[in-house]
Amino acid sequence: PFRNNVYRQTKRDGGVVWLSVSGVPVFDEEGRFHGYRGTGADITELKETELLLHKNQVQLKALLEDAESSRDLLEEKVDQRTRELQQKSDDLGSVLSSERAMGEQQRQFISMVSHEFRTPLAIIDGAAQRIIRRKDRMTADDLDPRLGKIRNAVKRMAELMESNLTSGSLEAGASDITREPVDLVALVREVCDRQQEVSSSHVLTTDLDKLPTFISGDHRALEQVFTNLLSNAVKF
Repeated sequence: PFRNNVYRQTKRDGGVVWLSVSGVPVFDEEGRFHGYRGTGADITELKETELLLHKNQVQLKALLEDAESSRDLLEEKVDQRTRELQQKSDDLGSVLSSERAMGEQQRQFISMVSHEFRTPLAIIDGAAQRIIRRKDRMTADDLDPRLGKIRNAVKRMAELMESNLTSGSLEAGASDITREPVDLVALVREVCDRQQEVSSSHVLTTDLDKLPTFISGDHRALEQVFTNLLSNAVKF
């Protein structure tokens, strides 16, 4: 077995990478050697930092030999360079931590989206099954509310997808806000009715008398804000 075997490799484009490889020998049941199994890591940045530090040390030695009287200034330069290298090391660690946190956020996001889509899908499936079972005995009056449930659930799924797209756009620094007169009371009532449809175990009450009838804003964005608030309230 070998550990942390470091070597230099030239890429096709002429670039250079440094690799650290560790491995253990692999034998078959009769003891014949078949090769190695192990892991490798790209340590180019670390190696470049080490080479840069070595280069700085060589330059420092030459300066000390040529200008003994400048000792204090040279020591300050060494300290400054050391701090810069330490800062670079800290920055690399911070980037790695950030990538790990982003991976965890992605896993949580997938779990959340799966949960959010499950409710409207269950409504669609349940309403469709009732229609299938009772289609021979259903009148138009019986059919209309069930079709309405399906349409509301589909609209909710579309809103969830729109919410995800909006979230991605905002994170990317892009937003498309269009201001227009918005009937705030009607908007809140519509969002509450839709949430009540998919949250039968909860009771939503409204007190809208003190709200202004119209405001200037983006209807779609405001609808998403109220939908998220109600969805979070029901969920938590």
